Amino acid sequence: FTDDMVYAVDDVLPHCKPEPESFAKIFRKLGDVPAEQCIMVEDSMKNIRAAKKLGMRTILIAGKGRLSAENSDGTSKIRETLESTKPGDSPLANDPSVDVAVEVAAEIKDALPGLWTEDSVFSS
Repeated sequence: FTDDMVYAVDDVLPHCKPEPESFAKIFRKLGDVPAEQCIMVEDSMKNIRAAKKLGMRTILIAGKGRLSAENSDGTSKIRETLESTKPGDSPLANDPSVDVAVEVAAEIKDALPGLWTEDSVFSS
């Protein structure tokens, strides 16, 4: 993605994710693009949930080894450890707000090859 299509905390100040105004500021910068045409790539469940509530598509970056360490119900075998560092916010791939989950950002292209086509498509 080109730099003009990737945004970070400095782009939304004085607001901060998951505040709705932080998202609205980016939508305006993009030319009032509807949330439904945007994708949030995030490692924070609170930010994933906020983006989904606005109608965005979401990609969870769970962290290396965290998806392969899941129980059959999608919960993390290492969730207690994650909760100690991110209380209430540890990655949960089976959360309804998560459209796609990958362990590291480098896996996004394999998980969603349609994002790299001329007529970008969000589907796995």
